[in-house]
Amino acid sequence: MFNKKGSAWSTVFWIFVVILITTVAIRHSMTNNLMYANLTANNGANEELQKQQYSNALEDERQLTADKENLKRLQKQQQEDYYKKQLEEEQQKQYEEEQYREQLGEQQKEAREEELRQQQKQEQENYYKQQMENEILEEQQKKYEKEQMRQQEDDYYREQQEQQYQDNPSCSTGWKCMDSNTKGYQYSNCSWTSLSNCKYGCGGTNCNPAPCTPGYLNEKKCSNNSVQQRYQYENCSTDWLNVENCSFDCQNGACKQGCQAGYINEYQCSGDWKQKKYQSSDCRITWVLHEACSNGCSNGQCNSESITMDSNSSLTINNGCSNGQCNSESESLTVSNVIDGDTIKLSNGETVRLIGINAPESGQMCSTEATSKLGELALGKEITLEKDIEESDQYGRLLRYVYASQIHINMEMIRLGLAHKYEYGQNTKYSAKFQEAENEAKQNQGCIWKTASVNYIQDKCLTVTYLHYDAAGNDNYNLNDEYATFKNSCNYPVNMANWTIKDNSSSNAYQISSFTAQSGTSFTLYTGSGTNTDTKLYWQRTSGEYQAVWNNSGDTLYFRDNQGNIVLTYSYSDGTFR
Repeated sequence: MFNKKGSAWSTVFWIFVVILITTVAIRHSMTNNLMYANLTANNGANEELQKQQYSNALEDERQLTADKENLKRLQKQQQEDYYKKQLEEEQQKQYEEEQYREQLGEQQKEAREEELRQQQKQEQENYYKQQMENEILEEQQKKYEKEQMRQQEDDYYREQQEQQYQDNPSCSTGWKCMDSNTKGYQYSNCSWTSLSNCKYGCGGTNCNPAPCTPGYLNEKKCSNNSVQQRYQYENCSTDWLNVENCSFDCQNGACKQGCQAGYINEYQCSGDWKQKKYQSSDCRITWVLHEACSNGCSNGQCNSESITMDSNSSLTINNGCSNGQCNSESESLTVSNVIDGDTIKLSNGETVRLIGINAPESGQMCSTEATSKLGELALGKEITLEKDIEESDQYGRLLRYVYASQIHINMEMIRLGLAHKYEYGQNTKYSAKFQEAENEAKQNQGCIWKTASVNYIQDKCLTVTYLHYDAAGNDNYNLNDEYATFKNSCNYPVNMANWTIKDNSSSNAYQISSFTAQSGTSFTLYTGSGTNTDTKLYWQRTSGEYQAVWNNSGDTLYFRDNQGNIVLTYSYSDGTFR
């Protein structure tokens, strides 16, 4: 019974154990499944999180790259704006300098024109005054000669009549009054001859004199810009006649003295420009732009590296100053050969063309003198060269201003009348100074400006009446539409054989072979080809490149006689006769 009972409990025990184990196993399995499910869910969430983080990282990287690109573009734009601003400032500066240069050129041109106008006006006034005096004297001389001739004829006729009637005297002979208003000569037979009306009555043996003596009275007044003087006629009537044209102004019956127009050697600074004082004919003072100072201007002078000239064309070139002394030039060269009046050769083999001048070519008047003088100034000497705008010309020659022994050689050649002022390309730095030097040479009649003592020079009766320098179309292929017309206003014919006509260059010169300009006639010189006549001359140039003579931008005509004397010059850039 016990064994049976014990076996039953054992079975129950083991059943319980099996149930417990099964329960534990089931719980464990459920726990594992739950943990696996939780783990699986966590892993999925982590992947989503990682994907989101990765996506965020990619987006951040793209944003960083975009920011870097934007920063680069911004920096590039700022750099471009900076360079653009620099370029605009440089262009503005160049424009302002060009404006200054244009203003300087205009002011200097106006000053030259004003000076020329005053000179021409004074010459015209003197001419008309002389003409008036000559006409009065000529009229008086003619009147006197006519009276003398009439008197001689009357005396001759009277003598003939007296001889005829001397055998029958009945009246006293002689000049007497026929009545109160008539004068005549009475013969012995009582007849009359040479009767003349007495304007102011007749008394005794002669016509009564005029109540007043004709002539100018000591009374003057002003009329506009002229001086008038009262003139009294023999009938005592008076009139106001012009006796003088005032170049400046008229006050209280006399010309008021103005001022001589021209530059005054006083300077001041205006920014980076050096200005020179100019006085006009009405005594007004203006300051004219004179020189651009690359290193600034102080006390009326350009700072170092500028050039200062005195009245004798001497100068000092500064490259800065150290220990109270000017620094030496960077290079000194020696002239080994003088080719002509405006070209030299240096010791280093370079050829230099002196800019701003044009000397006569070989065989032309003053060419020998020009070459000789240039040799005297430069040959074998150490020189200093100054560049303007252009480095060299089409022949490879250096374009320079040349200085030796403190002398500006280019200017000295012009001042001595051995070269013309000639603007070579854009190299015009000393154009105004060179013009002053040329004016001085003309006044002193330097070599190329020497005038002859023959009549047509003194009379100034040969003139240019018209210069047609701009032919229709291409000037080089329409040469006979380029021409100059001259007039001989002399009261005598002028033989122009071997006279020359040339322009500002050294290569264009025309020599007249045989021609006589008759008094009061005009003749025309055509650049092209044709047959010469009494009124037409032809240069005989043929169509082609560089065949036209007269520059459309401005030029000067030079007319010389067969001795090389300058007869006239004519500048058509401003249409002014000089």
